[in-house]
This record gives sequence, structure tokens and C-alpha cells, in this order.
Amino acid sequence: MRLSLIGKQVLKMYINIEKTTKLIQEKECDAVILFNESNMHYLCSFSPSEGVIIITKTATVTILLTHDTLKQLKFTLKKQD
Repeated sequence: MRLSLIGKQVLKMYINIEKTTKLIQEKECDAVILFNESNMHYLCSFSPSEGVIIITKTATVTILLTHDTLKQLKFTLKKQD
């Protein structure tokens, strides 16, 4: 079965979140907060120009985006259709 491009990105994001969660647990931290655009792109395969990603030790992921970034993301998703 071949994965679509979006399917591959989702799988990559899931694997990266799992790796990050294990690291958080190993280091006995409560969470990791990502502000850097490169780090956010590595984790979730898109680059919010302004935003924050929070990953907790229980693998809860919160993505906080500004209104402008959210508009850009919606445009990018529509453009791929």
C-alpha cells in the first residue's frame, strides 16, 4: 500500500512526536515548548511563521498559531487539493 504525501507527513509527525515524548520522559521533564520555526517544521512538517508547539510527557500536543499563520496554513492546505 502506497502512502500519499499527506499520509507520509502525518506518519513522520507521529514518529517525531513519539521520539520527543520519550526524550521528555527520559529527562524527567513536564513538557517541551518549541518556538523556533525550524524545530516546529521538523516536528510537524509545516512551518508556522508565528506560533508555539507544546508537547507534554503524556504525548499531548498543543499547537498555538497566530491568526495570520492559521490563514496561511488554510491557504496551503487548500492549494494542495
